[in-house]
Formats: sequence, C-alpha cells, structure tokens
Amino acid sequence: MTVIGIDIGGTTVKLGAVENSEAIVYRDTRPSPHEPEQMTRLLAQMIRTARERFPGAPAGISTAGAIDAAGYIDANQLNFWHAPIGPRLRELLGESVPIENDGVCAMLAEYAAGALRGCACGVMITLGTGLGGGVMVNGRVRRKDYEKLQQAKVAAILTFSGTTLDKPSATDCDIRKLRETLTEPFGFNVAMNLRAADAAEIVRRGATRMHLELESECYDGVSQNVCAEIPGTAYPDEIISFGAHYDSVHFSTGVYDNMSGSVIILELARYFAAHPPRRTMKFNWYGSEEQGLLGSKAWVAAHEDELEKHVLMINLDVAAATLGKNVAPVLGTAAAVSYVDGLMKELGVPCETKLDIYSSDCIPFADRGVPAVNLCRFGAEGANYIHDRRDNLRSGYLDEKSLDITLQQALYLAQRVDGAAAFPIERKIADKIRTKVDEYLFKKKDKAQ
Repeated sequence: MTVIGIDIGGTTVKLGAVENSEAIVYRDTRPSPHEPEQMTRLLAQMIRTARERFPGAPAGISTAGAIDAAGYIDANQLNFWHAPIGPRLRELLGESVPIENDGVCAMLAEYAAGALRGCACGVMITLGTGLGGGVMVNGRVRRKDYEKLQQAKVAAILTFSGTTLDKPSATDCDIRKLRETLTEPFGFNVAMNLRAADAAEIVRRGATRMHLELESECYDGVSQNVCAEIPGTAYPDEIISFGAHYDSVHFSTGVYDNMSGSVIILELARYFAAHPPRRTMKFNWYGSEEQGLLGSKAWVAAHEDELEKHVLMINLDVAAATLGKNVAPVLGTAAAVSYVDGLMKELGVPCETKLDIYSSDCIPFADRGVPAVNLCRFGAEGANYIHDRRDNLRSGYLDEKSLDITLQQALYLAQRVDGAAAFPIERKIADKIRTKVDEYLFKKKDKAQ
C-alpha cells in the first residue's frame, strides 16, 4: 500500500510517498507560502500530482504548531493564526486530510517503522524552526520594526508600558493590539505587553530563557458609527462634516479622550437644528478610532460618491482639560491655516494653529482630498490622563468651562464658514500634508514608521 505524507516547514513543504511503510518511492519539495490560502492550494496541488502516480493513495499532513479538531492551524514559523487549512482542503479535494503536529507524527513514525518499533513506551524530542529567541522592544512596535522582527522569525515580541514607579493597585498594564497594518502584510506573532517594572527586572536579572503561556483570540467585532444630517437652506450641495470618536480603550471611561469631543458636536448639532445652516451639515460620531480609525475609514469608503461635495471636515478630539493648551492642526493649505488662525484671534482664544496632520478621524478625509481642521485642548503634563483609568470626572483635571472653550471655537468656525457667500477654505491639500497622510497610512515608507 502506498501512502502520501506531507511535512509543512518554515521554508519548504516536503511530500513523500511511502510504499509498504518502508521505502520512499516519490518525493516533491516546494517553497513554503506564508499565506494560508496559497498554502492550502499548494498542498492540494501536491496531493493531486502525487495521486497521478498513486491513484487513491491516502494522504496526511504534519506541521509544527497547534492544530485543533477542525483542522485550523496556529504555526509561528509560517505566521499562521487560526488558518483554516483543514476546512479549505476539504473543499478543494472533497475529502478530509488528517493534520497533526509534526512531533506527534515523528513519534508515530518511529513507533511504526523506526527506533521505537516494538517498544511499549518512548519519548520524542524535536528541535526545529519553532525554537527561537524573543525580543524586547522599548515602547510600541512600529511597522518597520515589526517587519524586521517577522523576517528574523523571532519566537515572541515583548513590549512594556507605564513607569518603573507604577503601583499595580493604582495603574493598569496597557492592553495592546497587533493592528491589521502589521498583521496583514507581515503575519501574526506571539506578543505580550508588560509593566515597565517587570521588563526592567527581566533585563536586570539577565534572563536568557523565558516560558510564556498566552491565551489570545482573533475575532471580528461589531462597531457602529452614529450619524445625523441637517440639510442646507442655501447651498445644500456643499457639505461641512463634523466628527468625533466616542470609543475609548481598556480601563478608561474616556471622558477626556473623547467623550469631550463627542459632547461638543452634540451641542453643535443641537444649535444648528435650531438655527438651520446655509450649507448641509453632517455630524458623525465614529466608533473604533482607537483601533486604527476604523469607523471613519469605513464611513469614507461607504460615502465615496458624495465626498466631492464635502468642503470641510471639523474634527473634535480631546478637550476640557483645566490646565491645557488650545491647538488646531489643519490638514489643508497655508492659506487655510491663516484663515483659521485669524478666526481664533477674532474670537479671543489663544490657539496654536499649524499646518500638520493629527492622528484622528480627520486622516481618511484628507486622504480623499477633503480639508480638515482639528480643534483640541491638550492637557498639560501632570494634568493629562489619556488612555488611563484616571480619565474620568473624579480625577479633577477636567471642567465644563474648559470644555466650553473648544465648543466656542468650533461654533465660531462653523458659523463663519457656513455663513460665507463663497466658501473661504480652498478644497486643496498641500503636498507636505499629502506626503504625511500617505506615510501615516503606510502608502509611503517613513523613517519613523
């Protein structure tokens, strides 16, 4: 009887056809794809090719990593995470192909035809590409660093957050996500974020080995945008869009970041509902900004056809800090910066207005050519608790008078641009800003990625 065995490795996929459990009568070796669908199609092709020589021969697959009962694979050497190799093979071949851990397969082979033949018990120790080193990274893992780490096939990535003086009873260890901008082009890896004090202890004690036991889950969640519209009375085909994200992060109630901005555009919607605007106004509360601007990216993609009508996006992200500084990053032109700066002077509000990008929901709009003005009030050092359990009203660093500063800025800007006979901000993005937006969205490589 001839059987077909396939071993999936980090660099090659090897197939052997074995006759009567002893002689290898056929071999096939191919480079290993590091994308699950490509791997599945390669496996199916290799099995079909072998069966042209050995019709009806049963096949089985071994691989490093973990395999569940349904045939889903987690394999670090391939950057596979819950890869549906078994189910897809069943669809492609019309049959189930057994998949087992390579160490178990090696043990069974030695028991059936090798060193363990006739033994009542035995031990199998395997060393392979799954054995490797972990890397500790100062701060967050940037895209270019993650790419290099994946190319080096590190076994685990450790990061740390907070300070070495943090008390566990009063602070939280940040929960971080391997975002799609990392995993989609470069695959998954084992990653863990530590407290700074624990990271320092690992280095101080000169650790050379580490045992990690992690439980993680990769899943698709549901996020929603909340949207409202007030039609314009004079120029309904010119749209002013207001945005603020309402989501937060683990451990934080998100008052400063960004319920403050959400409340401001709620008040703007209330005002313009009572005082109908000349231009159409859209009010969007975005979800999943903290996960990578997912809400605003989805909204822009779903409204591609109407974006030509959008003349300005006004984004509110962080406000209400008692000890704070007003800042207005403008994604547009130098003329737009001068216009906004002039309005803030008219209003009598000190504000640093500058031509720059801001990591918030303005980015997808600027990427589509819509100018954006961000209105922010950044808390001073020591009075600024962002992504933190202390981001709440009880911490005493936020107040309604400071919130009203940013509200008045937004209202004055909206009133002036809406009331103008000709829209005063040109629908244009400076080359400098376009370059920064492209780098932010990884359309171009940036030294700071």
